[in-house]
Formats: sequence, structure tokens, C-alpha cells
Amino acid sequence: MSTDSPPLKKRKIRQCTFRKEWRSQPEYESWLLPVDDDATAARCTICASTFTVKFDGVSAVKHHASTQKHKQKSLASKQSATVKKFFVPAISSAEDHVTAAELGTIFHGIKHNYSYLSMDCGSKLAPKVFSDSDIASRMRLGRTKMEHLVKDVLAPYAVECIVEKLRPAGRNLPFALSTDASNKGNRKLFPIAVRFYDVSGAGITDALIDFSILTLEKSHLEPTELYAVMTKLRKQLINRRDDMFFGVKANLGLEILPGGQVAKLEFLNVYDRALAYLEKWFDFENSPFKMLAELDLRKGAPTTLVVINAGNLFGIDFQEEGDELYSELCLLKDALPGLLKCDEKSSSMWLKFLKAVKCPLLQNLMEHVYSIPCSNAFVERVFSVMGNLWTDERNQLSVPMVKAELCVRYNLVYSCEEFVKMARENKKLIRAAKSNSKYIFKFRE
Repeated sequence: MSTDSPPLKKRKIRQCTFRKEWRSQPEYESWLLPVDDDATAARCTICASTFTVKFDGVSAVKHHASTQKHKQKSLASKQSATVKKFFVPAISSAEDHVTAAELGTIFHGIKHNYSYLSMDCGSKLAPKVFSDSDIASRMRLGRTKMEHLVKDVLAPYAVECIVEKLRPAGRNLPFALSTDASNKGNRKLFPIAVRFYDVSGAGITDALIDFSILTLEKSHLEPTELYAVMTKLRKQLINRRDDMFFGVKANLGLEILPGGQVAKLEFLNVYDRALAYLEKWFDFENSPFKMLAELDLRKGAPTTLVVINAGNLFGIDFQEEGDELYSELCLLKDALPGLLKCDEKSSSMWLKFLKAVKCPLLQNLMEHVYSIPCSNAFVERVFSVMGNLWTDERNQLSVPMVKAELCVRYNLVYSCEEFVKMARENKKLIRAAKSNSKYIFKFRE
């Protein structure tokens, strides 16, 4: 070999490092972790061991997952998962979990109309039934404690949630107030309800914010539907009057009844009086609801002029923002065919559109439109529920206690499971429930 030939170059081996995308794969995400001080290694949380990925990359991960040791420990981990629910994680507060469980139990009782005596009995029974649960054994829910948690923690929180929804991102949503009166013994009660259009949530929202004291219709009628409903009713009355139709049985009876013609005239007068009453209290020619009916998306996309005129009803001036308004209406017109396929109410169609497309001008208008209550059905339904919870057997309930239960029932729209999950994560609510300030009577002289 010639001494002048160049030396042979050593082949450089490329090293592999841990890749974050490996953890996104379902078979690895529960146990695979990187090693902080070694980019060429990986850690298995099941086996509590590290292994190198320097030479084989993801193949090294696959090899580790296929080993007998990993399979056995993985199986044991799954079998012991059911036991973990009886132990509170060290990183969380045990007291917070107990408090969340107490709040969840109370919410469940309110939602399903349990008495405080039955919930008191249930809380004493739980540690006996679930004797191996640390949380159940530490729950303390006497009747007095439950009443004050409802009245001084859950009810204020329920009202606060509604107030926060009325002030999204520093602005004030339009809303409408409604009330009605009912007697309970010698007391006259006035629930105060609020209606608003929550684009970021459920759309048309009814909530209870107060329940005052002085010593069922269709509940989901929308403002864009009201004019059509009233017009249909008026037309039906006119048709029945003109055709002298009083019902099949009544018409047959009038034919054989002596003096039937006189009775027909009296029946016709009933129709006339009904129409006169209807036209007295609802202006069919100049009603603002006639204009709002043009915003019903089931009739098609509204024109720019219709939207401008509707805005004037609420003091919203679109004149200076006409170009932006037209652009938003073009977006609505493009989206309308897809919305019509859903076959839903107009408010639901508007909600889907405004959630998907940012249209601040149209959103502002529809928040005003759908905040209008078309009936007193919601507050009347409150009375119905009040009658169910304020029974003769529960006649010791005070008015503040009834108000608190109604606010929790109507304003906290959760299932029982969802409420427990929310309570565990809501540190502010947990602090309020654990605070002694809820026991107002303790600080009285």
C-alpha cells in the first residue's frame, strides 16, 4: 500500500434524541416521558426506569413496550386503578375534596327536591356504606350547615354567575326584567327574573336574580315569532266568525236547539268581543314585533334596511357602519342554506351563526332582540316549582331559604356529576364554603 494514500474516514453515526410527538401516540402517552438531563434517553413511569433511544429512536420505545416486564407492570397498574379513587392525591387538598363532595351532595338534593332531613340522614349513612372512602368518612352535613351553605354560598354564587354573563369582556349585555305576584299564606311574593341572549353560551337565557316579599304558557316564544303567532290567532277568530263556526258539536246542537239563530248571534258577539280585546292590546299595524318578525331566519336573510330599522327600535345607529353591516349580512346570506338544513328555531340558527362567524354589529342587535320576554311564563314556572318545594311537610322553610334554592336550581345549569367536577376546580367557591363567615349567627351578640 502506498504511504501517500489518504487515511480512511470513520463513518459518523447519527444519534437519535427524544421526540415530543411520540407522547401524542395513544399507546405511549400514559407512560412515556423525556429525561431532563439526557436528550437521548426516555423514562417509563410504569416500570420506573430509563432506557436509551440514542441508536434506535422510536424503535427503542416499541421494544421497551413489548418487554415482559413492561407488560406485567402495565397490567398491574390497570388493576390497581380502581383502588386509587379512595386516596386523595398528595398534590391536592384533602379538605377541598371533602368540601366539593359536600357541595355536590347539597346540589343533588336541591336538584331532585330532597328534604334537608333526608340529606342529613344520607350524609350520616354514607360513611357506613363507603367505609373505605376517606372523603365519605370526613363529610359532615347537618341540617343547619346545609341550609347555610345553600343560602350563603351556593345562592350568591348562582346569582354571581348570571351577573358575570351579563358583563362579558367588559361590556354590558342588554337584558329584560320580568316579575309576577303570588300569595303564600298572608305573604305576597315577587320573583324577579332576567332574560338575555348569551351568544357564547346557550342563547336565550332565563335566570332568577331575586325573590322579593311584601308584608303554564309557552315559555320559549321568541320576539321574532310573536307577531306571526298573534296574526294567526286573529285570522283564526275572523275565519270562525265569518264562517259562523263554533265547533262541530256546537254547530250540530244549534241546528236542533229552539232559538238556535238567537244563540248564533250571541256566539258571534263573543268572537267580536275577543277580536276587539285582541286589537286593543296588540297593535297589528304599528307593532314593533311586526318589524322584528323580519329577522326570523326561517323567512330568509334580512335586508340591510330591515336591520337598520330594527336597530333604531333599540337606539342602535347603523348609519355610520353601513359598509361593515352589509359585509356581515353577506356572510349571513352565504351561511343561511346550511343553517336552514338544521330545521331549528330562529334563535338557535342565529346562535350557531354568531358563534361561528365574528359579526359584532349583528350580534349587538340580536342580543337586544332576544332579551325581550314575550310572556311571563318563566316567573309563573318559578311559582310552580316553588309550590313543589314549599310543601306542607316543609312549612318551616323561610323566604330567604326558598329564594336560595330557586336561584341554585335555575341559575346553575349542571348535572349533578358536572357540578361536583366544577366545584373541585373552583377554588373561590371552595374557600367560601370552608369559611366560617357563612354562619352569620355566630357573629351576632
